[in-house]
Amino acid sequence: MVLNYILTGSFFFLVLASQICSKDVADVGNRNAPDSLRLNPGFNIHKVVETSKKLPSRSWEFGTESEALLELYNPELSIHGNNPSGKDVYKPDQVKALVYAKEKIVIGTGANALSDDRKYANAAKDQVEYVYGGAPRWFNGAISHRVDHPALWADFIYMAPPYLAYCGVVENNATTLREAVDQISLYHDVLRMNVTTNATGVPPTNHKAVGKGSWEDIIDINPNASDSGLWSTGNGWAAAGAMRVLATVIKAPKNFTDGFRQDAITRVSSIIRDILDAAIRMPRADNNLLRNYLDDPSWFGEISGSSVLASTAVRLATFGQEIGLTPNEAYRYAEFAQNIRLTLGNGKHISASGTAFPAINPLDWNDRIEFTQGSPEDNAFIGLLFAAWRDCVQANTPGCWRYGTHHLRRSLFISYLFLLSLFTTNRSVDPEWVYAVYCYFYYVIRDRWEQNFEGIHY
Repeated sequence: MVLNYILTGSFFFLVLASQICSKDVADVGNRNAPDSLRLNPGFNIHKVVETSKKLPSRSWEFGTESEALLELYNPELSIHGNNPSGKDVYKPDQVKALVYAKEKIVIGTGANALSDDRKYANAAKDQVEYVYGGAPRWFNGAISHRVDHPALWADFIYMAPPYLAYCGVVENNATTLREAVDQISLYHDVLRMNVTTNATGVPPTNHKAVGKGSWEDIIDINPNASDSGLWSTGNGWAAAGAMRVLATVIKAPKNFTDGFRQDAITRVSSIIRDILDAAIRMPRADNNLLRNYLDDPSWFGEISGSSVLASTAVRLATFGQEIGLTPNEAYRYAEFAQNIRLTLGNGKHISASGTAFPAINPLDWNDRIEFTQGSPEDNAFIGLLFAAWRDCVQANTPGCWRYGTHHLRRSLFISYLFLLSLFTTNRSVDPEWVYAVYCYFYYVIRDRWEQNFEGIHY
């Protein structure tokens, strides 16, 4: 009888091991892929990226895709990387993001300075001067997202403040960097959600305390153009943009940010955390994704907002020490992102061609029909999530696992419990034998794992 239990347990353990080693490792992808894309997120990141480059057709889509390509292929040059100031000389054709952006940029003037063949640097300067000095402003000084009249969109925080912050550092202009930080606070003051106490009210006109910290989507001088809903993608735009500004402040020379560095880090990180904490508290849709409008149960769960908020959570966890997060707090944000990433890898949300779904219609976020033909924002945000997760893993941040590592540990633990149950039901089984068998298979699988990852350790 004992022999039967032993054989059954060993067989069960080997089945689990073979599933791990065949499925997760086999999904690693193209062995000829660049090192920056070698990790396995649980889905085919190569297909997602290739599809992502084909989907954009509008300026903000091109911009988001360019940022995703920079973080994916040249992470050292992104604001989250080791060389964001670009001290090393790169030829434009060596940077995929620059190659892509150059194909899409149309240079003009004023509001459309990057939209004659003048120097790119001059056009960039024109763009900063317009945003900083020419664009309409809200009553509190917040720069308008719209050109023709004052209107504040959560999206703006991803589009303009990171650009102002980076230009401020590059041009040695602390005033511009501070303006980027202040814009996040000014937008926060206007768009942050007001908690209502109307027990019978429903979103978007009423919001419960669970959403505290979230941002409303749009405030316009024309009330009919406003959107007081807690749009998940809008909150993602805001959090991800603020995260890029936060990273810029942290990586800027300390003598350059004397007098406002700590205040800026505290203010911006607090706003990001408020948005993420609200998203983490929100009940998920049946597909384990965040709803299009976070606190409205009538909406479906969708990819765009879920992915960009997850990418921000990973980035925040990676910067945990710099912003004063406890290990448990950093782990909580990383775990939220891991959950979203594993959901993307469950085989139900990314097609064989690399198209992610369901998304919200990028041009009509009130469209109740799930968008499945490919959203430019959707795919780009998954690229940002992959890049953030990869950097988090490489930084050994608590809560960031490789795709298979989590399954390896879980399967080993389940197998250990199974073997332990043999001892509890059959006292004749030596507990030291149970432990020895467990350790033997653990090291066998670990060695197999590391061989398949070609030296990459977990």
